[in-house]
Formats: sequence, C-alpha cells, structure tokens
Amino acid sequence: MNQSEDYRLIQEQRQLIDHSIPTTGYGKGYRVGSEFWSQPERIGDKLHGLMMTLTRTQRGYPEPLTHVGRPSQIRLETGTEFGDDKSDYRYTWDKNLYLLQRREELKAVLKELDFSQPDIDGLEVIGTGQPFTSVSVQFFPRGKELRSETVTDEKENKDPLEDYPEVISEAIHGPSLQFCRQPARWLGNSSSYQGEIGIAARITFEALTEEKAISKLNVTNDGTTAIWYNWQRLPQAQSFKDVLGEVQVQRFYFNIAGGVIFPGQTITFTFLFKSPNAGMFNEFWEFCTHPVLLGGASLQVSLHGIALSEDKLAHVRQSLEEELEDREALTTVERLVNELLEGVQTPERPATPVNTYITEEELFCRNNPQLYYKHSVVKSMKDLWVQCFQSHKDGESVGPQSPMAGTECSWNLSVPDFKQALLSIPDEASRDEALALLNMKLLELCSPQNDGWHDLLYQICYQIWQETMDQLVGISMLLRTLLGMPEKDLWGEPIVEDIVDHKKSYQRWEG
Repeated sequence: MNQSEDYRLIQEQRQLIDHSIPTTGYGKGYRVGSEFWSQPERIGDKLHGLMMTLTRTQRGYPEPLTHVGRPSQIRLETGTEFGDDKSDYRYTWDKNLYLLQRREELKAVLKELDFSQPDIDGLEVIGTGQPFTSVSVQFFPRGKELRSETVTDEKENKDPLEDYPEVISEAIHGPSLQFCRQPARWLGNSSSYQGEIGIAARITFEALTEEKAISKLNVTNDGTTAIWYNWQRLPQAQSFKDVLGEVQVQRFYFNIAGGVIFPGQTITFTFLFKSPNAGMFNEFWEFCTHPVLLGGASLQVSLHGIALSEDKLAHVRQSLEEELEDREALTTVERLVNELLEGVQTPERPATPVNTYITEEELFCRNNPQLYYKHSVVKSMKDLWVQCFQSHKDGESVGPQSPMAGTECSWNLSVPDFKQALLSIPDEASRDEALALLNMKLLELCSPQNDGWHDLLYQICYQIWQETMDQLVGISMLLRTLLGMPEKDLWGEPIVEDIVDHKKSYQRWEG
C-alpha cells in the first residue's frame, strides 16, 4: 500500500516528452537524426588507448517505450487505489499549467512516438469459478491431394459459405469424414501411413471435485459412403499411481459403442469429466473407421482433466491466523514489558544492624535465660554495681581476669560477669556484703513477676457482669408486675468470703 504507485507512469511520460522535444525545439538533442556521425570516445592515445562502444541510443536506435501498469481492480485489491478522496495538493504533477501547454504543443509528435496505447485495465482476467472445457485439433496432412488442398485453403483462407449452415456443399466421392472440422478421406489404401497420427484432437476439462464438465466433439460424413466406426482405448505410460497399486477410478465418461455414420449425417459425441479427488488425469482414445481413412493414420482423441479442490475452510483458517497473530503480538508485548520492568527495580533496603534496637529486657533475658526480668530489681543491681566499683575506678585495681579490667565502670547485664567482678574485690568484708545483696536480688529474679493489671481487668469484668445480671433480673420483675403475672420465688446463696478475698487482693495490689 504505497502512495507512489504512479511514479512509473510519470517516468514514462517524462521519457516520452524528452524524446519529443528535439523535434520542435533547439538546443536539446542536437545529435537527434545525425547519430550516424557520432564518434566513439577513446581512453588514452590511439595506439594503446581503449575505444568505448556506442550504445544503441547513441547510434540512433533508441529502445521503444515500455508501458508497465496494473489494472484498477488489482490496485483496489492490493490497497494502492485511494479513490477520489486523496488530497489534491499532494498530486499536482498532472495539473501543472506548463506541462499541459507542452503536451498541447507536442501532441502530434507524442501520438506518433507513442502509437501503442495499451489498455491496462483490459489485461485483467476475472474467473467465474464454473467448469471449463476446450477442444483443440492438430491436423497432419497425408497424401498429395490433401497437401495441395491444405495449401490452397491456406491461400484462400476460409470458405465464405462455412458460416451458413443452410448452404450444403457438394459431397465428396468416396469415403470421407469431417473429424473436428478436419478432413479425413480415403487415400487409395489402408496401410501406407499405418502407425502415424493423422488428426489429434485434445479435449481439456477443468472443474472442482465432485462437479462435472461436459464437452462435445462432432464427426460429419461428407462423403458418399457409409462408414462404420468404433472406439479403442490406447495404452498409457506407466505412472507412479500404477506402481503404487492404487485402485483405478473412472473419471471420463462417453458412449464407446460402435455405429455407422451415413452420408450427410453428423454425430455428436458428448464427453463428461468428473473426479472424486483433485489432480490431473489423462486418457487416450482412437477413433477407428472402416473403411480405413488417411491411409491408416490414426484419429486420436486425448482427454485431459484437471480437478481442483475447493478450500471450504479458508475463512476459518484466516480467522485462526489472525487470532494467532494477535496472541503472538500480545505475548511479545508482555515479554518486552516484563523485561523492561525487570531492569527498573527499587534498590533493596539496607539491613538493620544487629542489636541496634534491642531493649534492656531482651539483652538481660539473652544473657540470663534462667532469670526473669524486673525493672526495679535490675535497676537496684546497677546501683549496686556503681557502689561496689566506683571506689575502685581510680584507686584500687582489679584482678587481671576480671571483666572490669581495662573497661569503663558499666554493667553488661550479665549475672555471671557480675559475680566474677564481685569476687575480684580485695576487701573480704565488702565482697561478702556485696555477694549477699546480689543473692537477694537474684532470688527476686527467680520467680516471674505478678501482673496486677490482669487481676484488675478480671475484677472490672466481673463487676460489670454482676451489674448486668442484676439489671436483667430487675427488668424481668418489672415486666411481671406490669403484665400481672404471679411473682416467682427467688433464692440465692451470697458468697461473702469470695468478695472479701477479692477486696483484700485488690487493696494489696494498690498498696
């Protein structure tokens, strides 16, 4: 679908105008008409140089103008015919005023140079899809009389009375036939040309499978003798189908029975072709006569059939191909988009350093998995650490194996390290007092901490539940009174001890 399809036509017109201008104007093509005096060019000197050969145009024999084009229907089918709605400002070459003026001036010369104006639209052949048949005949003259008659017929062209069926020509004495409008006559003997071909008729059929094509062949007795005839099938060369042993299927049908043709009688033989499958098929038959005509030369009829298969699923296949193309395009686009997105990725977030956001409770439980964390106790242990080792920071030194050696006075929340550091105190009294205090702290850390908040929630929930039940009982009694229903005996056992125990525990938690 190219909008420059008219470029070839424009070039042809330019070439034609270029050849026409020298006949009317001056200065262009001064060699036109005198090409005989054109001298070939030479490269180098006369002795050792090269002589350039002149072209046909330079010698005065220009090549004729060649027209190349396509019919309008073909252009419409291929999408190169855009109709009358195309913009005029893009196609203004033919409407140039100077071009129109020059064409008018060179009108006579252009007509003489381009005398052949082909009808491009007439080159289009549109098929009908109907069965097609054709009959062709090849005549091989035999004998002096037939040769002379053939030469005479060629000179005199055709019989002027041939197109008038009511005019009957004079009968030929002796046996004679018109076989497909070709003469087959008695030559005096029946064996002088035996084994040769006298007349060869070819009948061609073309149809779709399971459709029949019909053709006819006329035989006229234009002599004065009745002629007996019969059909005889000729052997064919062995084909691949015969080698493979395929079943022979009859595809050509006509009446092969013999008969007699009386003088002046015309017999029409009807041939029918029908094939169940596609392919090209041939049969060869001989038309035998008695008496024998053409000196024994045979009258042959060759049947050629072409069976075409109709593509009934063309629209289905086309729709499938379009669907597959759409799927292929969609898959390709998805793959390209995925590859593009894979190349555009957000950098991964850097990992958080270990123990950056670890809490004091987590660190204590990690160093002392057998103890429970209590904030107040751990805080008092830190104060004990400061009291024990603050006086030894500047004055007394600690042991070489102590965790305090060479470090600042801070506890790492490890109880074993705490004990090791206390054992390194040189003063025995201070050491024993510190160890006793540490043991007291550890005893508190051995038991889990009671969560008083859960006890408080339990008391609150229990109190709300009691109030709800009391309200339900009060509303039910009110409804019974309003509806005049008898009173119902209620009984219950107050649990004074539980209430007292809960009040004591609550007060203990607050204290």
